[in-house]
Amino acid sequence: MGKRIATMDRRTLLRGAGTVALAALAGCAGTESAESSLLVASEDFHFDDDGALVVTAVVSNVGDTRHGATVVFAPEVNGETRERRIDVELAAHETRAVETTYGDVDEADVSSLELVVSLEDVR
Repeated sequence: MGKRIATMDRRTLLRGAGTVALAALAGCAGTESAESSLLVASEDFHFDDDGALVVTAVVSNVGDTRHGATVVFAPEVNGETRERRIDVELAAHETRAVETTYGDVDEADVSSLELVVSLEDVR
């Protein structure tokens, strides 16, 4: 059986779509919360020239005020979760790519990969 690398599952897609829908409706309610203003717009991965795993998340602030959060990268590589955290602050309507490199994950050793990226401590 060949390599099977899953970049996104159905739950991740539906969760992201729900977040986008909630963020779009946030202004209709008349109040803005950090939780409804920040979202992970997309996530992707590649292997660099040395074969290390690089995970990128595009984080967007769809609100009208500055917000911050902790981007939690938790890819599951060969059944093992490898967590990293990066704090970000985004101005109103700012979108930024946030990236982390896993030098201890070599492309040649990866038989399965599931990307998991989320936001915590949204403020």
